[in-house]
Amino acid sequence: MCHPGVAGFRLTHLEAIAALAVAEHYDAPVIRYEDVEIACLAAGILSDDARAAFVRRELGGLVGSDQATQRLRDTLRAYLKQGGDATATGELLRLHANTVRYRIRQAEQRLGHGINQRRVQLELALEVICVLGYRGDGGLAEDD
Repeated sequence: MCHPGVAGFRLTHLEAIAALAVAEHYDAPVIRYEDVEIACLAAGILSDDARAAFVRRELGGLVGSDQATQRLRDTLRAYLKQGGDATATGELLRLHANTVRYRIRQAEQRLGHGINQRRVQLELALEVICVLGYRGDGGLAEDD
């Protein structure tokens, strides 16, 4: 994947280095970063910039430090952990199930797709931003 601009060139290079690090374990004649990105993330070989880019790309409109965005992320994360059960999520968060469903619809609108379309990536990005936090400049709080 190619990112625009000078910063994008640097990020693309870092992603290529990460893909190269797992290439010997991947049985394919050509390695695409998109095919090994989750493995790179799980192995901890992504740079901070590449990890932040992953979170921004997967969460899109759900990246932000404002309270409404955080509430949507928290609800979505809980909903996914509860196996998509709005009632169980509502009980956990002390919300009505209809409120949970409404927030999930809002989250999907911000994502631009359904939550099951890229579920693994979505759950992983939600975990990363939950654990590492978010800075207003687009980086993860850990990057400080």
